Amino acid sequence: MTLEILTSDALSGVTHGFFTRKGGVSSVIFEGLICGPGSSDQTEAVRLNRARVAAAIGVDEDHLRTLHQVHSTTVITDMAQTAPRPRADAMVTDQTGIALGVLTADCQPVLFADRQAGVIGAAQAGWRGA
Repeated sequence: MTLEILTSDALSGVTHGFFTRKGGVSSVIFEGLICGPGSSDQTEAVRLNRARVAAAIGVDEDHLRTLHQVHSTTVITDMAQTAPRPRADAMVTDQTGIALGVLTADCQPVLFADRQAGVIGAAQAGWRGA
């Protein structure tokens, strides 16, 4: 099944996407595109889902950066760290070739871009961080 990717005209010119559950390899209760390494889904299924997202965005799998989301107001500005995932709910970078991703269920994903400065950001707006 093909990934379903929603985009926003407000971010035209910036590679981005809001991914639905469609097109993922997770099964049973996780059915869909589960990309959270901290979930109790099978590790290999999460890795494959993340690889699909990275490919759809056009970056190498190891250039997809996500956080250990903790419902905070913490923002990470150095996305070079990959393990352990930083504990925060927002991130920004001016590094090229990096894709930022936040995971949401009942919270809202927020994407930012400053085309002139070459800066992108992603945040999870939950009850505490919003």
